[in-house]
Amino acid sequence: MDDTSLQPFIEELVRITQHQPLSKELKEMNFSSESLQTLKEGIEYLSTSLYDSYEFLTAICQGNLKAPMPNRNNFFAGPLKELHSVLNHLTWQTTQVANGDYTQHIDFLGEFSTHFNTMIQQLKERESLLQEQAVSLSDTLSLFELITNVQDNWILVLDIHTKQFIHVNDSAKSSLFHSETNPNFCRRDCILLEQLRSFSDEKEDFNFEYYCKFSTTYTSIKGFPRHWNHTDTIVYYLTDITAEKEKKNLLQDIAYRDTLTGIYNRRYFIEYMNKHSTNIYGYSIISIDVDHLKYVNDTFGHMAGDDYLCTVVSTIQYNIRSTDIFCRFGGDEFLLLLPKCQEEFAHFKMEQVNQTLSSLDKEYPLSISYGILYVEQGSTITFDEILPLIDKKMYDCKKLHKKSRE
Repeated sequence: MDDTSLQPFIEELVRITQHQPLSKELKEMNFSSESLQTLKEGIEYLSTSLYDSYEFLTAICQGNLKAPMPNRNNFFAGPLKELHSVLNHLTWQTTQVANGDYTQHIDFLGEFSTHFNTMIQQLKERESLLQEQAVSLSDTLSLFELITNVQDNWILVLDIHTKQFIHVNDSAKSSLFHSETNPNFCRRDCILLEQLRSFSDEKEDFNFEYYCKFSTTYTSIKGFPRHWNHTDTIVYYLTDITAEKEKKNLLQDIAYRDTLTGIYNRRYFIEYMNKHSTNIYGYSIISIDVDHLKYVNDTFGHMAGDDYLCTVVSTIQYNIRSTDIFCRFGGDEFLLLLPKCQEEFAHFKMEQVNQTLSSLDKEYPLSISYGILYVEQGSTITFDEILPLIDKKMYDCKKLHKKSRE
C-alpha cells in the first residue's frame, strides 16, 4: 500500500472535516485490495454518518424537532436522538404548562431542571393569587352592582374607547333605555345619552346640568373618570333635580313676581336694569300710572280696584312682546322696558292700550298716563337718572288727561 493508493481517502477525510458529502469518485472506485476496500467502506460510513448527524443537529438547533431521524445504524447520532427525545418531551411539558398544567416536573436536565421547576412553582403560586384576586374582583363587582341597583339615582359606566355603557343600574335602565328594542337608545327621545358618550378626554371629575325638553325634566350629572374593570371609563351619577328646580323657580317667582298681577315686581326690575341697562340695544322705557285708581277704590271697593289693575296689566301684555320687561313698580305705577323700540312706536303701543281700555264696558272709565324715554345704545345713563325723567313725563301726561276731562 503506497501513498498514491491512500490519496483518495485522505481527500475524503478532508471533505468530511469541511462538512461535504461523500464524493462521487470515491463511491465509484473499486479496490482489488481487500484492506483498501474495507477502508473505503469505513470512510463511506464515517462520511455519511457524520454528514447526517450534522444535518440533524442543525435542524434541532433551529427548533425543528420534526426533521428526519438519522439512519438507525448511525451510532454517531445516538446521543443526538436522545437529545431529540428529551427536547420533544420538554416541548410537550411546556405546552402542558402553557395550558395551565403546573404539575409538570423535570429532573433530567441538571441546573436547567432546577430553574424550570422553580418557574413552574412560581407560575402555580401566581395563578392561585390571580384566581383569588379574580374572585375578590368578582365579589367587588357584584357588590357594586348590588349597591347601584338599590339607588334611585341613575348610575352609568361608559367605556370611553368603545362608547358603550358597560354598566347601567336598574333605575337608569327603567328610566332611560328601550330594553326590548334598542338598549343604547334613550326612551325619552332626547340626546342625553349621546351627550354622555361625547366625553372622553376629561381627566378630572366634572359636573353639569341637562334639561330634557321632551320630558321637561332637569338632571344633575356628575362624571368621574376612572380606570375600572380593565378599561378606561367615566362613571356617571345622575340625579333628577326637577322638583328642586321647580321649588327654586317658585321661590324666585315669589321673590320677583307681583302677587296680584303675576308680572315682575320692583325688585326684579331694578336688578335687571342695574345688570343689563348698558348692554341692551337702544330701548324705550315707560313709566305708566293707572288713572283715577283711588276713585275706583273709594267708590266701588278695593276688589274693583284690583280688577282695574289686572285689566290694565292684561291689556298691556296683549300689546307687547314676550321679551319685553313689564313690572309693577308700586301701587298704581308700572314700568315697561321695550328693547330695540323707538319712542314713536312705544307711544303708538300705549295709545293702543288706552283705546282698548276706553272701549271696555265698566262702571268707571279706564285709562293710563305714561311717560316715555328712548335711550341710545351705549348710553351711560343710569336707572336712577332715568326714573325721574320718565316720571315727569308721566305726570305731564296725567295733567293733560285731567285737563281734557274738565
